[in-house]
Amino acid sequence: MLLRNLAGTFVGIPKLRLVHLEGNQLTTLRANTIKLTGTDTWVHLNSNKLVSIEVNAISGVIKEVWINDNQLTELNEDVWRQMFDDDIQLYAKDNPFTCGCDIAWIVLNVNYLNNLIDDPTCESKTPISDLDPVIFNELCT
Repeated sequence: MLLRNLAGTFVGIPKLRLVHLEGNQLTTLRANTIKLTGTDTWVHLNSNKLVSIEVNAISGVIKEVWINDNQLTELNEDVWRQMFDDDIQLYAKDNPFTCGCDIAWIVLNVNYLNNLIDDPTCESKTPISDLDPVIFNELCT
């Protein structure tokens, strides 16, 4: 059985520390799917077919989010900024990120770049950490 609509599934479970949904062929993570309340929490969404993670789909994550090996083309600022501000570590390799102006918010902030673990790459295979912030500043701001 494939998991299809998980909205509200992982909400209000105070002792939940790990949500591990690898390999479930998920395509979209809807708003209010995962709301963790504890400390030292992790979300693993590797090896799905995610093309979209909605704003507020994941909240309360303190430590790590794993989205390796999906079909995500962007790291939407509205989805990820608060988590980056909370200093989560994001594992995001093996996604076809387009690396246009949509990723400038990360490229222009060294703290956010440091929160991208395992050196994810753009669709062109250029590591996101190697993108030139000067170019993004000139073209995207």
